[in-house]
Amino acid sequence: RAAQGFIGGAMIPTVFATSFLLFQGEKRTQISVLIGLTATLAPTIGPTLGGWLSDHYSWHWLFLINVPVGLVVATAVWSWLDMDRPDWSLRRSFDASMKKLRLDVLDLYLIHWPSRSMNLRATLEAMLKLKAEGRIRAVGVANFTVALLRQAVEEIGAPIACNQVEYHVLLDQSKLLRTMRSKEIPLIAYCPLAQGRLAGNPVLERIAKKHQATAAQVALKWLLDQEGVAAIPKASRPESQQANLDALKLTLDDADRAAIAALPKNQRSVSPGFGPDWD
Repeated sequence: RAAQGFIGGAMIPTVFATSFLLFQGEKRTQISVLIGLTATLAPTIGPTLGGWLSDHYSWHWLFLINVPVGLVVATAVWSWLDMDRPDWSLRRSFDASMKKLRLDVLDLYLIHWPSRSMNLRATLEAMLKLKAEGRIRAVGVANFTVALLRQAVEEIGAPIACNQVEYHVLLDQSKLLRTMRSKEIPLIAYCPLAQGRLAGNPVLERIAKKHQATAAQVALKWLLDQEGVAAIPKASRPESQQANLDALKLTLDDADRAAIAALPKNQRSVSPGFGPDWD
């Protein structure tokens, strides 16, 4: 949505540049990537993405991950599909996105927001058909609660690759995390800095001063120290992107974690009226 007014491919690098930091599994292998277009990628696919955004932002969002092993492309579909023909509706939406992207295969396809009236089984089955056909490599979800996740995994048997939800030092997601870890599903934290509300927080500032860092870096490292958690902070400037990556250099101690644990944990930033009943 932030890019609705930016339809020129040349402007995408500054709009979509975001850090995506992930620790994975027991080995806690560090993967540092960028969501968005980097300057080196913009000349190749910037115009295509710009056109896609201008025509389809009301139905989908897209992020690109630039990793050393290649480019991972993901897009999401709203769950407000034609309830009488969910398979046809989703496929039509998917085909439109792929045509704009000029791709044959998509790496990750997600359900963006779960609708209260959605047919989750039919929607996921339609996505899994695309996976069986080799058109997508993985299926994911966003803003799914424990109940929705269990329905998707236990009742429907969908191999969910990730769940993207709001998560930061001021919002408790422990119940959801326990469920996701038990099913080995990564949590991707959006709004990891609580939409800028962490700046000036006295607890975070005190910890940051001790480590010669920033409050944002402390908040990011707190997330990344948790098993199976990734963070996707927005950052439009190169120096901000680097600052996000530098969060990996911090080592929080038990006192730091205790102080953060004592912060209020009920401050959700994104809660639209059509959203699910949160855990």
